[in-house]
Amino acid sequence: IVLQRLSDLENRIGALTATNSFLEKQLKEANDRKERLEEEVEKWKGEVSELKAEVKKSEERLLECEGSAELTNRYLLDENSKIKQQKAEIRCELIALKREHAKLLDAKQETPHEAELTALREEVAALKEKLRVVETTRKEENRIKSEPMETTEVASLLEELATLREKIRIAERQEMRLKTLRAVKEDQCALNKGNDVSTQPSRSEYFVKEEGCAECERLKEELVSLKQNQSVESESALKEKYEKMERELTEKYDMQKAIAEKLQKELFEAREKNDELRSAMRILDEQCEKLMELKKRAEVGRKKAFERLASINEKLNELRRERDSHQQKDADHKRLLQENERLTKKIDYLSAELRETHTDYREELSKLARQMSETKQKDATENESFAIKVEMLETEKRQLEATLRSLQRHIEQCKGECESRAKEVTCLRESQSKVMEENAKLRDGLALAITKAEKFKEEVEALKEMNSVINRELSKAKDEKSDAVIRADALQQAFREKERLVAYLQSQLHMRTCNKIKRTSSRSTLISVASESSVVDVEISEYDDRDSGTRGRAVVCSVDEGPVRPDSASLTRSTGAYVSAARTPQPLSSITNRSESSANTSVAPTPSRVGTMKHDIPHRWKTFLLLKQAKCIACYEGLPRVRHAMRCTECGLMAHRVCISNIANTCGLPEQCADYYLDSYATYSTTTMSGWVKLWRSDDTTGNKWRNAWAVITDQRLCFFDNDGLASPNDGGSPFLTVNLDRDHWRLQMQSVLDVSVKGGVSKDSLALLIELRLARSSLYMLAPTVQAKQRWVRALQTATDRRMFVQRRPSASSAANKMLIALDAPLNLTINCSQMLEEWLLIGAQEGLFITQLTSPRVPFIVAGLAAVFQMELVSDLEMLIAISGLQRQLVFMHVSDLYDGLKSDRPTVRPTAISSFSGCHLLTVHIDRLNNTRYLCVADPDKINILHFNSRLGVFTPYKSIATNEPATCLLSIADGIVFGADQFYFVDMKTVMAHVVVVPGCPSDYPLAAVSISDGELLLAYHNFGVFANVNGNRTRPENVDWNRAPLEFVYAAPTLYIVHNDTLEIVQIAEYNGPNSRTLLDVRDFYRCHCAHYIGRGRSAKEVLFALSGGDRTEIHSFCGNTEKTVFGTLKRKVTSHGEMTAHGKRLKV
Repeated sequence: IVLQRLSDLENRIGALTATNSFLEKQLKEANDRKERLEEEVEKWKGEVSELKAEVKKSEERLLECEGSAELTNRYLLDENSKIKQQKAEIRCELIALKREHAKLLDAKQETPHEAELTALREEVAALKEKLRVVETTRKEENRIKSEPMETTEVASLLEELATLREKIRIAERQEMRLKTLRAVKEDQCALNKGNDVSTQPSRSEYFVKEEGCAECERLKEELVSLKQNQSVESESALKEKYEKMERELTEKYDMQKAIAEKLQKELFEAREKNDELRSAMRILDEQCEKLMELKKRAEVGRKKAFERLASINEKLNELRRERDSHQQKDADHKRLLQENERLTKKIDYLSAELRETHTDYREELSKLARQMSETKQKDATENESFAIKVEMLETEKRQLEATLRSLQRHIEQCKGECESRAKEVTCLRESQSKVMEENAKLRDGLALAITKAEKFKEEVEALKEMNSVINRELSKAKDEKSDAVIRADALQQAFREKERLVAYLQSQLHMRTCNKIKRTSSRSTLISVASESSVVDVEISEYDDRDSGTRGRAVVCSVDEGPVRPDSASLTRSTGAYVSAARTPQPLSSITNRSESSANTSVAPTPSRVGTMKHDIPHRWKTFLLLKQAKCIACYEGLPRVRHAMRCTECGLMAHRVCISNIANTCGLPEQCADYYLDSYATYSTTTMSGWVKLWRSDDTTGNKWRNAWAVITDQRLCFFDNDGLASPNDGGSPFLTVNLDRDHWRLQMQSVLDVSVKGGVSKDSLALLIELRLARSSLYMLAPTVQAKQRWVRALQTATDRRMFVQRRPSASSAANKMLIALDAPLNLTINCSQMLEEWLLIGAQEGLFITQLTSPRVPFIVAGLAAVFQMELVSDLEMLIAISGLQRQLVFMHVSDLYDGLKSDRPTVRPTAISSFSGCHLLTVHIDRLNNTRYLCVADPDKINILHFNSRLGVFTPYKSIATNEPATCLLSIADGIVFGADQFYFVDMKTVMAHVVVVPGCPSDYPLAAVSISDGELLLAYHNFGVFANVNGNRTRPENVDWNRAPLEFVYAAPTLYIVHNDTLEIVQIAEYNGPNSRTLLDVRDFYRCHCAHYIGRGRSAKEVLFALSGGDRTEIHSFCGNTEKTVFGTLKRKVTSHGEMTAHGKRLKV
């Protein structure tokens, strides 16, 4: 029955497991569909809110998962303690039974009979058989329940088996004691028979035997009762355990069934949600279409309204002109009426005056007549005088009559004019009435047009406002979407880390019994010492791998380019004609020709032209804080950690902030297009290169600023010719400028700053095409024709730099020795951020959590529960405190070393960290100790400021003290004697007495980005910038006169006196700093070593101060390497290196001559 139940349970478990996997697949598919839908409807506000809800839900689930893990851990610890207590009680009972059994054996004076011994043997055999059956049953049950059982149940079953075996051993020991008692009895019987001289009667002997038999019978009954009680108790315990296991299996079945139902319900909800999203998307699309139609209609109406307004304005202007003319005519009419009235009045006045004059003349004539008659009568002599007077009067009369006739004619003329003016006035009145009627009609039409125009204007304003609101909402939705995408990326990263952690834990069933890591089991594949012949091969293969993996994102979309013409006045970059090559290599046709064989052979023909493709989709750059090592897509140099960089939110490309202008609009280019256009342009060589460039030297005294030149790289020489024909060996031409790339002192200047000293004759767009070579006493500027050509030249010069680093490599006996400590292959490859030595233990802080292993006998690291992703750790030895930056939010936590040791002693190591205040988003920390005041400070950097915490000895914790704002995220934090030094936009020194920051200004240093500050001695610092380093003190005074130029763009610096480790993108350079002998001391010694490493990262110190640990990470492998000086070589033994077929040396073999 038990086996049948177990088989049924096994079938149910298998069915539930299959159902669970199927539901997980469906849930994964549903999540994928959901993500696609979310990406499709990400332009609208509703989708952003849903993304927020999803992000919040994911955070809650993540918190619930972490909480459930802690609860499960506590439950397992409680169960383990209970099992230990039960085990102790069973041991006490077993000891009590042993004591009772010993008392019974001591009480026996005679041995039992043969029948009793046989019965005991049979009982022991039966007990063994029962135990064997129980053990086989337990094994079968363990085999069946091994998958769903918890670790505590397996441990309890193992303990029960141990107790049963112990009982078997006890029974065997009892049997052996009985056998020894029997042998003693036989010996006594033999002695009694040999000395049969006893005088006791046989009856007394019989009574003694009978009394001994009765005692044996009583002991036998007691033994049988004890065994029966023990068997009953064991059977009852087994039954109880069977029932308990059956109940647990039933509960687990119910739980899994509930989980399956819950998953089905969530799946149904997800499907319903997806359907709702689809319907919402369709509704939104319809609304968008309607809005677009309304917008189009509104635009058409707006255009019509504008046209109507224009026509109405023209009519209004015409009407205004007519109104002005009418007003002028009205004024003329009024003036004419006034003139007519004036003339009428004048005519009346003249008529009255004429009548008066006529009457006066008549009266005067009558008087004259009377006078004449009187004069005729009075004096005859007076007739002559009167005659003369009469003549005179007649002449005056004739004159007056003529005047009167002229006046009459003038009056008649005025009357005619008045009549004509009256007719004109009537005509004008009629036209005025018509114009007034037309004006009334026009006013009505104008009022209607104005109302319509106002209405259209209001509609246009409403549409503009609606458009602005929609644009604001769209921009807000885009910002929220980008923030949600960033949070979703962070959650996805956390989810991937959890998945990796789950895979890691699943691969480790018994963490304490892990096999040791054999030092000779695998050789390092992530570090090598490159030979001269393998430098270019490795460089080409790395570029090919990188380009083939990312060419779908940034492909060269124009192959129709021409060389730089000699008559071109200046160079400008046109983004419409070509785009940046970004990551994809491409030949430059006639601009750049390469020879793959040697300089003596002819230039290889250009591959056939496939076609011209243009792609113009701009990237959506967003600033983010870089916490992992990455590479710039434009300049192929590494991006420093804890520094702001630019990342495209759509395609994920990363670049320096000053390099994004060199990347063309190739966002979202399909990979199939890239593959098609790259088939004919995939083969190239970086050993030989040529092409037209514009050249300018800073020490040119001839005045020929920019000069066209044909540049050639061959045999590690950079030559410049006036003509491309002179570069041929047959022509025998000589270059006008040659740079020996192996021997001459030159350096490729990394364009990491905005200040470019060469500006004359170069347009702003052409600055992205500029290449700067720093020579010993001057600078050489090359202006490439295209961005693609510049990237090819940069890559060729970087290859030459790597070759020169190998040529200048001079390792000595005191150089750092390399040894691989741990190698972890997938799925055990951890993303390691930091490490900390704790006696013989090595604490490893990774993205997956906190892990621990031993360096004396390295094993696969096992996890320490209680901490999520660990970014940095700092051990304060005198306080016995471990401080770390941990969690998805990069919180600041601490734990005591004693608690850590207590947690490590358990079967499941667990720590319980305590948060320090509410700091989050931290990326750097350091501890500063003030020796004079015996005070400790904790300095923590986040993207906006540096927080300084003070240790409160009374509370035993760090409390906030002060904060210093920064313009850029701090790239380094260094604790020195009097304060701390940090680098942001510049290097700053903080005096802990005043807690004030002042800039460390070193005279003679050009403007550049700070990377790291390294303490060389008590009063000397190495301030490392992006392109160079300078030795100075905290006041900015130089301690050594020369600057140190870096061969490649550095990423990290580690100093273990006198060795300086410089981490580049794919290389690790090891140099030695000269001893300080005064202001004229040398900077570096001639000792220099060079390793080719894959994604090297400094994680911490080893067992001594000079031992430096680096983590190297590849796609499926992670290695931890130790570098130390000559003093530590005796610990690790002789370092052996193997030489490959190309003369390449690995990190495990001595250098051999090939």
